[in-house]
Amino acid sequence: MEQHDCNEILDSIGNTPFLAAAVAGEWTKVRQMLHQRADARHKNSFGQNALYYALCDSELDLAIELFDAGARLDALCIPDGWGDHRKGKGTFLCNIAEMRRTGRDIFFDEESSIVELCCRGFYSDAERKIGTSPQEELSLALTELIRHAKYMEKENLALAKKLLDHGGELDIETLECHAFMRPVELRNSEGYTAALRNYHPSAPVSAEETALVESSLSVGRFRAELEILTDGTLRIFLPYETEENHLPNIPPAVSVQNIGNGLLFSVADSRLAGLLLNTVNQFSEGK
Repeated sequence: MEQHDCNEILDSIGNTPFLAAAVAGEWTKVRQMLHQRADARHKNSFGQNALYYALCDSELDLAIELFDAGARLDALCIPDGWGDHRKGKGTFLCNIAEMRRTGRDIFFDEESSIVELCCRGFYSDAERKIGTSPQEELSLALTELIRHAKYMEKENLALAKKLLDHGGELDIETLECHAFMRPVELRNSEGYTAALRNYHPSAPVSAEETALVESSLSVGRFRAELEILTDGTLRIFLPYETEENHLPNIPPAVSVQNIGNGLLFSVADSRLAGLLLNTVNQFSEGK
């Protein structure tokens, strides 16, 4: 009978003799191969590895050995049945919980970057990477946190502050864009935005931006939003996306900012409301 190296790829989906033994539930053979330096990290094209099957079959002692040898679970590998073909979903989930109780996070992969972890919402795992990640990655990770601040906001903000403490740079443009995101349901909260602005010393801290008045109005073919801030600033958000850096025929007293998903027109004095409205109307009529 032909002998194969335990790490040799046997088929089109990437199974090795080591992984094939796990699929078959041949746990004595799996242990032997593991001690012969089988690659515990290897996954087939479905993302399944020996750790996955050990958890399906409640082989917890072996699962711990596989984890300690570098095996991790890929969340994407778990099908809808979650081990139903072995001992059932409940057993599989209980075994995952038991692994966590031993202090082993089976979903944490040391090779994942802090940027990837922030994007996927693995905040506790991302925190472990702060001390070993370059400043550029800390800044990119911070940007990902801003983009996903609608989810687990408290944990997100705590991690964002730690990234800033360790040299991450705040992307003001992204922060402002998500502070005025439309529809409103996708917008980052005022508390989150203000907390990051005020926490980072190099970030331009604007006047208090709590709105005294918020209202929607029709401007040409657009549905705009009007805000009057506590410092007297009056601004109108127009959901018109453009890559133009220079917008013609804007009076000096009116400022306009392209925040990615639209234009933000503002005047520093609410007594200039008429000028602001005329400016926005004239702009919208030409579009």
